[in-house]
Amino acid sequence: MTRKRCIHAGIAFLLCAAFLMTTSAEGSEGDKKLFFLSPSITGYFPTDSSTRSAFGSSWWGIGVSLNMEALTGGIEAAGLRFTPYFGLYHGEKHDNDAWIVPLGIQARWGLSEHGSLRSYAGVGVSAYGIKFDDRSAGVDTGWKSAFGGRFMLGMDITRWFNVEAAYYIVSDVKDYDLSGFSLQGKFKIYF
Repeated sequence: MTRKRCIHAGIAFLLCAAFLMTTSAEGSEGDKKLFFLSPSITGYFPTDSSTRSAFGSSWWGIGVSLNMEALTGGIEAAGLRFTPYFGLYHGEKHDNDAWIVPLGIQARWGLSEHGSLRSYAGVGVSAYGIKFDDRSAGVDTGWKSAFGGRFMLGMDITRWFNVEAAYYIVSDVKDYDLSGFSLQGKFKIYF
């Protein structure tokens, strides 16, 4: 039942993102927009074997980042962009479930540009809200805080869409290592 709700939530998210993309400010490709949101659909893959055993090897997630070109024009001209980001990742297996909620800021810089394809790399620092319940081990954390960061590589495919791979480093909570890889597709909504 929970997986079915996750699929429905993902479909609703994609439809909302597509609607917002089509109704956002119109303009030519050369128009300079001051802000854009990047909502994302994410697959999250924990790297620790005991975490995968307890909560599953692939999790779903959603997220959003905000690009603030108007506030960082000088830095952006030097090739850096600073972006706050937020995510929500969930994994479950049998009666166990886990939640990771990252909130952080990242810096990204361009690597290469070929037409509408632009690759980039970046790093970020994060605070995490963590909650998990491993019934087989008798561990229920309630909400805990953790800290860490992320490394990422991505590519802007068009003005409206990009793909990104990242590795999240999460400090241990109750001896569980929740660090892992994410793969995400992001839409851009201009303002």
